[in-house]
Amino acid sequence: MAGIIKSGDPAGRTLGASSAAFNFSDLRDQAGNYLQTVQEKAQKIVADAQAQGAEIQRNAAISGKAAAEKAAKKLAQDSAAAQVREQLQTLLPALNKLMSEVDQARLDWRGRWQENVVDLAVAIAERVIRRELAAQPQITLDLVQEALELASGVGKVRIRLHPQDHQALGAEVQSLAAAFQKISSAEVVADPKIERGGCVLQTDFGEIDQQIPTQLARLKQELVD
Repeated sequence: MAGIIKSGDPAGRTLGASSAAFNFSDLRDQAGNYLQTVQEKAQKIVADAQAQGAEIQRNAAISGKAAAEKAAKKLAQDSAAAQVREQLQTLLPALNKLMSEVDQARLDWRGRWQENVVDLAVAIAERVIRRELAAQPQITLDLVQEALELASGVGKVRIRLHPQDHQALGAEVQSLAAAFQKISSAEVVADPKIERGGCVLQTDFGEIDQQIPTQLARLKQELVD
């Protein structure tokens, strides 16, 4: 048959060898290209992995640094707080003691201030009373009358006066006592121990001290209370 090359034909053998050689060369090129492509992809994968690894390391370093800074800051804060608590535990008793001392000092000062004010008031009152006594001897009679009213109905009484008051007011005091002691007797005597302007009334049950210092002491006690 025309156009058919038989296998036994030399030309056919030549064509088959040439075709086989061509196919091998082409396959080798394809394999080389594929290998190169694979190598490039592998290199890219390695490069990407290295880049990702570096990024991860950088992020880890940043995160680690931030975490370390945060931990260090917290540790410092905890340490500072612990030191403050420790110092407070040490200072609190001293502060409480100081506050107690301040309160006590304030109370002491207030007490001294009140006492000084009372002493001043009593001193002023004493000066006024003594000046009035010198000008108005009748005040002594008022003190005697007050004492007699307090001792009314107790029986016999003795009224002790300063000698000058006894000399000046003895008769009036006797009359005043007689008016209150209608049944029992009343004795009026001079006693240098008695303060000028005052008197002491004695009974069988005790005495009533109407001297100026005693009156002022009572006034001071009332002001303090």
